[in-house]
Amino acid sequence: MSKTRQTRTNQVLRHRNVVLELRCDLTLEEQRLKGVQLAEQEHKIAELENKMKLSNQVIKEEIKEITTALSKNTQEIRQGWEFRQVKCQMTYDYSRATVVTVRIDSGEVVDERAMNQDERQTTFYVEDDIQEASTHESVSLPH
Repeated sequence: MSKTRQTRTNQVLRHRNVVLELRCDLTLEEQRLKGVQLAEQEHKIAELENKMKLSNQVIKEEIKEITTALSKNTQEIRQGWEFRQVKCQMTYDYSRATVVTVRIDSGEVVDERAMNQDERQTTFYVEDDIQEASTHESVSLPH
């Protein structure tokens, strides 16, 4: 068996330091400093909320752009075709009074029509005008 050892102390008082959370009244300076902190915190919240709104707006615009592209791609896949810029040659046949437009890449005739009044008019070109007339023209055809 073990023996319990008893010790006697002659001290009547014993001290121990502890930390407790207790109520303390704020001084006027402490109240002023807390008011400044409060104002700063509310300002930061307002800034973050504004930043969040702007961020949400940017994200919404990005989603809208992607959704538009997605819809376009879906339609093109469903249809099996899309519009592209294709080099074509327009041939003016004055003897038949027709204009024939042919795709250069495939040789396919994309449009054949009668010349309009302006196209039937032949004009005499000076050499400078011939060079200007030989530049590429951008023409939209009916779909």
